[in-house]
Amino acid sequence: MNSFLNNNLSLFNKRFPSLYKNILPFANNFTPEKIPGLELFTARNGSITAKYNGINLHSTYNPEKESEKLAKVDTIIQAETLVFYGFSLGYLPNICATLYPKKNIVLIENDPFWLLLAFSVMDWTPVLHQNSCVFFMQAPTQIIIGVLEQLGLNTCTHIAPDSQIAHNKQYFSSIQELVTRNRKKQDINEATLEKFSNLWLRNLCTNIKEELGKHGGITKYKDCIKQTPDIPALLLAAGPSLERVLPYLSDLYERCIIICVDTALQACLSTGVQPHFIVLVDPQYWNSRHLDRLKAPESILITESAAYPSVFRFQCKEIVLCSSMFPLGQYIENYTGKNGTLAAGGSVASSAWDFARYIGCQTIFTAGLDLGFPQKKTHSKGSTFEERTLRQANRLQNTETKNARSLYSINSCIKEDYNKNTILSDERMSMYAWWFESKLVQFPRIQTKTLTPESLYIPGIEKSSVEQALMLTPKKTKILSILKSIQEETRQSCLDRQKKIDTALSDIKSSLQQLKIFTKNAKKICNDNLEKIQNSDGKNITNKTIKETFEQLTSIDKHIKESTVAPLAALVFPTSKKLDKIYAEARKDTICTTSTNYLNSYIGILQQSEVMYCEIERTINLHFDLLFSQVS
Repeated sequence: MNSFLNNNLSLFNKRFPSLYKNILPFANNFTPEKIPGLELFTARNGSITAKYNGINLHSTYNPEKESEKLAKVDTIIQAETLVFYGFSLGYLPNICATLYPKKNIVLIENDPFWLLLAFSVMDWTPVLHQNSCVFFMQAPTQIIIGVLEQLGLNTCTHIAPDSQIAHNKQYFSSIQELVTRNRKKQDINEATLEKFSNLWLRNLCTNIKEELGKHGGITKYKDCIKQTPDIPALLLAAGPSLERVLPYLSDLYERCIIICVDTALQACLSTGVQPHFIVLVDPQYWNSRHLDRLKAPESILITESAAYPSVFRFQCKEIVLCSSMFPLGQYIENYTGKNGTLAAGGSVASSAWDFARYIGCQTIFTAGLDLGFPQKKTHSKGSTFEERTLRQANRLQNTETKNARSLYSINSCIKEDYNKNTILSDERMSMYAWWFESKLVQFPRIQTKTLTPESLYIPGIEKSSVEQALMLTPKKTKILSILKSIQEETRQSCLDRQKKIDTALSDIKSSLQQLKIFTKNAKKICNDNLEKIQNSDGKNITNKTIKETFEQLTSIDKHIKESTVAPLAALVFPTSKKLDKIYAEARKDTICTTSTNYLNSYIGILQQSEVMYCEIERTINLHFDLLFSQVS
């Protein structure tokens, strides 16, 4: 090994000892010739450069200068995290580390020989001494996405020149695709929040008064099956393929814990089987309608504290809550105790799968988890979707027309099922599939198997069959015994929980009142200064005035951020896109004719701050109206 390689590996060992052990076997007798298609040669300035399959990886004149120029583009300067998909010889990441020692640097490579190549031709001390540095070597794509999410995908700049990912384009492209999906998911979440946030807050405020004290959390069921790992779960989703499993459901009930999503409940009950658990976690009104005219006195309903209020009137054995996704619900749980968190992947089936994992099932069968339209069917027979479509059909809007809209309304795409046959899906369902894929990587010991192979293929889920599931030993008695041993809520525990909720509400009220005072003061400071600028044409505004104003607002901002109820505003606070629109609409014309760029900047900051404080005040008033007009 040459001196560069020795020194770099020594630093790498100190920083990443586990990765070092993995690449050490490749380092023995390493030479660049072990990379087919690679050609190393000397650039005009005397530095080492390279070609791969005839394509230049760096400048043939001056690779350092080329990289310095790239490192100073705006996207790299403004980013908090730099993500390198491959890095060839390493010029750009090392120059970025030198110029920006406080940035996060992420380096992704799937082939150890390419890392050893880079280590053997130049000094990597800047990167290996970087304060925040992450190396991914032969890492699963889902692990990489998980880390990038923690670092903040929106603050990352992704650096992936075609020449530097050409040696393993499929691997790097798969990561880029997941990044794109994740960003789309964030956009969808933001749009959903903007559309439904007020409804969710209204639901929560109603339920806090009428229901939350009556119901405990799913925590009492945590790991209840863990000591009997031979008991599998069967997740029933409402895809078209569910209908082929329904005739066997009573026999499967003898062998599995049945966890049914709300949309599949009607089809399930039509077979005479009441599932052990029903999952309904979407707070929208139309999801509550999936329970219309149904009852399941032997089933346990799992729902969210922000569920539409009528959900809590469903006739069942017991209603239990999972932890809320929303700030107000989370705040209440700080007093009552956490209900138990279920992951949310955009589809109720994701929460149902996570509940099966939560209770300790090591094997999870799925049925109807189609995430597509097998044989161009949109829903299973007997499902709520089918019943509603039939009820609403007329001569102009028949069932075929509505089904066609479902099939082709959202960027449809052709995928494969478990039998390698084509299945029509769409972008939204592909994102749900990606969620399952990522969770299966995260929990490798849990075996997930599909009983409906005509469903969309999800890597990590094995193909199985109803016949194989029916070969399992019946466990109905054991299942019912375990569930019966878990005590139901007593009247006293409900009273205790209600007292804690009342205490939480009292604290919310006093904290909101205090927050409102701070917000009003901040608004007044902004407004007074803007009027002062307008009245004097900006002539009486000095650096001292600006400094004092910012100090006052900074002090108020500190109090607002430190308030225990500050997170409550997050639910109904405008999304970033909506806030930009409000800023644009609130922006006033230049209000002083002699303004300088510096003064204009000051005016703009005051205007934006005033808008921000107005929105905070609006959210405070909304919480007061919804919470305390109902709660005495």
